[in-house]
Amino acid sequence: MAGKQTPHRLGPQEIVGDCIDRSTPSVSPEVSSPLLIIPPPTRFVGLVLAGGRSLRMGLDKARLRVKGQTLIARQYSLLQQAGATRVLVSLASDTPPPEDWPLEVFVRDTIPNQGPLAGIDAAFQRDPSLPLLVLAVDLPAMSLNWLQQLVSRASAEQGVVPLTADGCEPLAAVYPPIAAAEITRRLASGSLSVRALAERGLNLGWMQAWRLSTEEMRCVLNWNHPSDWLASES
Repeated sequence: MAGKQTPHRLGPQEIVGDCIDRSTPSVSPEVSSPLLIIPPPTRFVGLVLAGGRSLRMGLDKARLRVKGQTLIARQYSLLQQAGATRVLVSLASDTPPPEDWPLEVFVRDTIPNQGPLAGIDAAFQRDPSLPLLVLAVDLPAMSLNWLQQLVSRASAEQGVVPLTADGCEPLAAVYPPIAAAEITRRLASGSLSVRALAERGLNLGWMQAWRLSTEEMRCVLNWNHPSDWLASES
């Protein structure tokens, strides 16, 4: 689309928190040369989940800034760097897309107000043949190294969901194409829990668990309240 530009790729250290990939030098967003991307073992599509209502935060979390970058642009770029063949962004049906983004990267919830499961369903409908790496927009400490470890554990037939002390983390996980039919069934029946979907996959064998260390768990800490964001800015 003429006049539209894909968001720039961020350097691995342009993030907050302790989950920083320190093995790669920082890259300035103004540098025009492409980043070296290590091909992942499995081809996959990336999906930024940015369709939430942000009711507890009181403002759109996707447009909050970390180190001068919006969360939506940051997650998009991390998925690019992780080796996704393409990256999609899930938005609610009534949410306007960010300015100067190509419209073809956006998918709309298949059924309004059904939570992240509808966004995942929309992404699989766009590209049903490849695994889907789902990444929530409100994980500001996510790192490239963490995503690469996640993808390295996935295959075309089996996805991966990380396990924390509180259970599985389904919004930073890889889902195989076989999950698409199960997602459609769950939407039709009103069973909207993404965690229940991941647990179903673990029980049936099309998902495997990645047990996170305490350090790795920090990468999936999310922002829910204004105090979370303000603390990062202080």
